[in-house]
Amino acid sequence: QAFARARDMGRCALALCGLCGLCASGVVVDGSLAVFGYVPEYRFGAVDWPHIVASTTHVVLFSVEPSPSGNLVNMDRLTQILSDGSPLRRSLAAAGSAPKVLVSIGGAGRSRHYAAAAGSSKTRKKFASAVAMLLGKHPLLAGVDLDWEQPTSEEQWRDLGKLANEIRGAMAEHNLHHLLTMTYHPRSGAVQAFSQIRGKKSDKPFVDLFDFCHAMAYSQYDADRRHSSSQMDAAAIDEWVSSGLPAPRLTLGLPFFGISRKTGEAKAWGQILDQEPSLRYRPGVDELSDGTYFVGARSLHRKVSIAASRGLGGVMIWELGHDKPAREGNDLLRHVWAARAGEEPAHTWREFAYTQAYGLRGDHAFGLAAAVLGAYYLLQVLSFPYPRNRHCRPSGAPWVRPATGPEPVSAQGEE
Repeated sequence: QAFARARDMGRCALALCGLCGLCASGVVVDGSLAVFGYVPEYRFGAVDWPHIVASTTHVVLFSVEPSPSGNLVNMDRLTQILSDGSPLRRSLAAAGSAPKVLVSIGGAGRSRHYAAAAGSSKTRKKFASAVAMLLGKHPLLAGVDLDWEQPTSEEQWRDLGKLANEIRGAMAEHNLHHLLTMTYHPRSGAVQAFSQIRGKKSDKPFVDLFDFCHAMAYSQYDADRRHSSSQMDAAAIDEWVSSGLPAPRLTLGLPFFGISRKTGEAKAWGQILDQEPSLRYRPGVDELSDGTYFVGARSLHRKVSIAASRGLGGVMIWELGHDKPAREGNDLLRHVWAARAGEEPAHTWREFAYTQAYGLRGDHAFGLAAAVLGAYYLLQVLSFPYPRNRHCRPSGAPWVRPATGPEPVSAQGEE
């Protein structure tokens, strides 16, 4: 009974600590944050589409490419997933509230022709016309994402703004009210470049051409060679806000992959969990024993909370194919979706035990062994059968005063 009371008190303490942490942070996550999730075409056949559809607000299909002349190429990557009866379409039809589906253009080595495609008025018009045709042909699509890997000059950022303006015009011409988003690398000089750009005729700021701007806040290292720490999140948001840009247009990038702090090797969350299965019980851990740093469930909750507290438009995930299937119960996406509703991973005794056990070092093990040995000897001392007093009476026997010699007689008594 004493153990049960202690256990219950411990659970109450853990719950109270979690509640106090939420209250102290002052963060209220009300479920209004956008959750963008990228899915590359080489993952289309392997991802858990029903779970993705149920746990995102926007799905970004990655990707087609621009040609130097302004056409869109490699459209065959999307043919199957956008066709009737595809896993994505079936999942969208079965969902009560379906996310918006966008197509990404460029990104991850597929942006080499962006400079040429956006560099002249002629190629920009052709690019914009191709985008409008793509959206008109596939009513399933809700917008496009311009993923120029990284413009290298202010002039190229200006060309991207001109391209976005051209696309807006083409969509309006075809009565298409679709989303237009873009990606950029924080703390690379990009914000300083495009935050000063305004349209010559309209005087419209660059970022106002886009509904959302995705900060890839996982593409650099901090001082400890971690690619997605809380400090880097804060730096990316501060850079944006201090440049006078509107926070609701910004999304914070969340990586579903880890990177070795020693070698730079990247590992998907699925690979990380296969390497260390105990992580399913340790949501507060962010690093493997081999130095691979990743963003665990509890850290994901903090990132979503930061996005909410700073007034951002949402979060962006690269990429959902790195995750574990939802049926295994160890996926990261469910933690992002739960954090959007203000739910934090529960603190449990199992997590505490696993975390302590896997966090033991040599000195910890020595201390634990010494404590166990000391407890054993203390128990031996307390339970040692001491010999009984020879004057002690047996149980139930009458008490008899022990025999003594004659009492001494005082000198006055003798007199």
